[in-house]
Amino acid sequence: QEIIPINYGWSGDKKHILICNNGKKYILRESPQDLYQKRNEQYFYALELNCIKENLTKPIEKGTLENGNFFILYTYLEGENAENAINKYSNTEAYALGFKAGEILQKIHGVKVVHSAIPWYDRYIKKYQKKIESYENCHLKLPKDEVVLQFYKDNLSLMKNRPLVYTHGDYHLGNMVIDNGILGIIDFDKLSIADPYDDLKPYCWNALKSEHFATGLINGYFNNKIPKHTQRAANNTLEINENQPSPPDAKATVLTPFVIIILHKLSNAPTAPRRPKTTFNPAVTNKIR
Repeated sequence: QEIIPINYGWSGDKKHILICNNGKKYILRESPQDLYQKRNEQYFYALELNCIKENLTKPIEKGTLENGNFFILYTYLEGENAENAINKYSNTEAYALGFKAGEILQKIHGVKVVHSAIPWYDRYIKKYQKKIESYENCHLKLPKDEVVLQFYKDNLSLMKNRPLVYTHGDYHLGNMVIDNGILGIIDFDKLSIADPYDDLKPYCWNALKSEHFATGLINGYFNNKIPKHTQRAANNTLEINENQPSPPDAKATVLTPFVIIILHKLSNAPTAPRRPKTTFNPAVTNKIR
């Protein structure tokens, strides 16, 4: 009956809301032909997540359009984009929503992987090289960037023999909706098989919107048993992100893999020094309780 284009988001895909005569809604995601293999794989990954009894957008059908583009039809989740909606909730409510997001992410990571995948180290090396090349070609630089770059080189071996799970790939408020206090997870266009810590890298983006939501997410993911190295990594990463004056593009180039590798590094260094400033704050949890 009606087709409504979705014009927000970073993906190059075309997205539409399809409204049927009976009022039921769906999401049609259209991808260019060169993404066929990737999107086709993601469709089958997403089918495996259907076993999760949570509020996730789910795949219904896939195929090829007359123009040759690949499409996936998804269920539609009602609600306001969580990035905009989160500030309408109290700190207690935001924390509870974050906790739920963490629980959902843990369930996603708990689904048994039935597809083959390249070892994480081999994928990470390619990601690392691409990020470094992009940063070196950027005219914007971070202060003391040589320290961060050397940190990468010295600790790449930590990416070996890592577990592989289904990952959302972009797990932050911008890819969630809230409908009358009910959280939903959308936009699985980066769905992959990866290191579970890879899904924690958008932590800083959540914290910049709501530290209560971000804290709840971490607590929910670890069921209130947060490894100390994870807490320190979150502190360090967010503080780097807040204190650097350079524009987002330059920061994102460096920080995307840095979040992951520092988690593994600190897990083997329990005496690593803490940063004096804390944004990821257990006191937030204590106040909520």
